[in-house]
Amino acid sequence: MPNTFPALLTGASTYARDLGRAGFAGIGQWLMDKRISIVPTVPTALRCIAAELQQTEQNLEVRLLRLSGEPLSRDDVAQAARVFPEYCRILNWYGCTEVAVASWTTQVSRVHDVPAIPAGKVFGNIEVRIVGEHGLPVGNNCEGEITVGSDALFEGYWRQPQLNSQKFST
Repeated sequence: MPNTFPALLTGASTYARDLGRAGFAGIGQWLMDKRISIVPTVPTALRCIAAELQQTEQNLEVRLLRLSGEPLSRDDVAQAARVFPEYCRILNWYGCTEVAVASWTTQVSRVHDVPAIPAGKVFGNIEVRIVGEHGLPVGNNCEGEITVGSDALFEGYWRQPQLNSQKFST
């Protein structure tokens, strides 16, 4: 659903491919036939798509790969650079279910300029902290839990005050 609303606002189309049923075989042809320009996916699926595309010669119109859900490696981007158009951009989203926290973008052709793929810069209206067991910030190179604060977060779970007290801090 998060891909449908922007498409409707801009006059674009949204296509869904059931990878469980159709798999990755023929995905390059599908991307070309549907003239897909934005591909929202996860890095694991990107690896499979890129491997499939390496087997064929495709004239793709993909201009944005929007990735989230797991870490994105430099090798993932390098593999994408070999099969997607030079002008195609990578957008790496980092976040949780409730809110996107940060993003990073570059052209796939510029991956050689990047030593490691960053999670990105935190959006301006969001506060991100790493806290320890008692909710206090931890120092550099210490393990902790990522907490997110923002006016953009929802106000709580409907009629579940116990869950709210577990999940939200003030």
